[in-house]
Parts: sequence; structure tokens; C-alpha cells
Amino acid sequence: ARAESVGKAAPLRDIEVVDKNDRPLPTGEVGILRVRGPGVATRFCNDAPGATSESFRNGWYYPGEIAHLDAEGFITIVGRTSDLILRGGINIYPAEIEQVLRRHPGVREVAVLGVPSAEYGEEVIAFVQAGDTPERDLLELCRRSLSQYKVPTLVLMGDELPKNPAGKIIKSELRRAYEDRRQALLGP
Repeated sequence: ARAESVGKAAPLRDIEVVDKNDRPLPTGEVGILRVRGPGVATRFCNDAPGATSESFRNGWYYPGEIAHLDAEGFITIVGRTSDLILRGGINIYPAEIEQVLRRHPGVREVAVLGVPSAEYGEEVIAFVQAGDTPERDLLELCRRSLSQYKVPTLVLMGDELPKNPAGKIIKSELRRAYEDRRQALLGP
């Protein structure tokens, strides 16, 4: 009935969605997911410097997910805090843009990320595997479906997106590819 949801909290677990100041948000608002309860870890084993203090605070575990809760307690994940794009002071969730681009019949894979921008802090760019689909068609789809500030500034077409052994797209490699392309265009 709720295919977009990951379900409800496990028994004996408290789940909340909070703002950046750890204040609980109303039902339906998107924010940072946190969880606590018996059996929920309180620190990382062999902790990397700062990892525990960032992920575990005031008895809560922050797994790094951006989500919202509905009135019945169903959790919908919309992205990762590490993937969040901050453009002109506005939070943009790459998953929303990726979902729109995947609706195009020519798109096989897509990854959206933020890249540095002197004007806005970050710009939205999309890496797309879409055969011979023109970039303008993908941008037009985004313009019809998204707020203007979410429309990618650039769509980079490729034959294949880099993946780890589990099949997950490696966004750090895409970011590096973008920087290499940018350097080649702008020069040293």
C-alpha cells in the first residue's frame, strides 16, 4: 500500500524527523532521521575521529538519512544528508531530481549531485546514461516537473556510470570526472 515507504519503526524503537537544530518536525515535513531504543548502538566500534560525536547525540542515533513520517508512522527516505545540495540557501534532495529524470524512457541510469558555485554555493548537475537522448529533452522534462532552482545547470551524458562492487553509483568518482572536465575547459 505504501511502496515509497521503508515501513514503520521496529518495536521498541523511537523514530523522529528533526530539523538541523534537533527539533522534531511535524508529520509530513522532510528532515533528518534519528532513532533510539534498546539494541540501537550508542557509538561506532574503532571510531574514526568525530564519527561517533556526529552520528550519536543525546541518546539518539543519526544514520544520515533525510526522510519524512506520515500520520501513521510510515517512514519515507528521500536522500542522504551527505548528498544534500545547498543552492542559494535552499535544500535540494538529489533523489527527487533523479526520480524525474528516470521517467524519461531513454534514461537507464542517473545520478544528481551538487558542485561548487561562486554564485549559489552549489549548482545541480546530473550524470545520465540515456543513449542518444538529447540533453535538451531531459532539461525540458525537469523544467516541466521541478521548481526552477532544482533544474540541473548541466546534464553530462555518459555510456556508463561508475559503480562499486555492490552496484551502487560512486558519486565521488562522478564529482572527480566533473572537476577534471571543468579544469580541461577552464585551464590551469
